[in-house]
Amino acid sequence: MEHTAFSPVRLTPGSSALNHGIHLLIFSFPFADLLARI
Repeated sequence: MEHTAFSPVRLTPGSSALNHGIHLLIFSFPFADLLARI
C-alpha cells in the first residue's frame, strides 16, 4: 500500500522537474561563490 501511495507523487514529471531545478540551484551556488572568489 505504501508503495502505490508513494509512487505517483515521486514520478509526477512536474515535481521531479521542480526537484531537479532546486537541486541544480543548490549545487550551482557553491560553484558561483568559488568563481567569484578567484
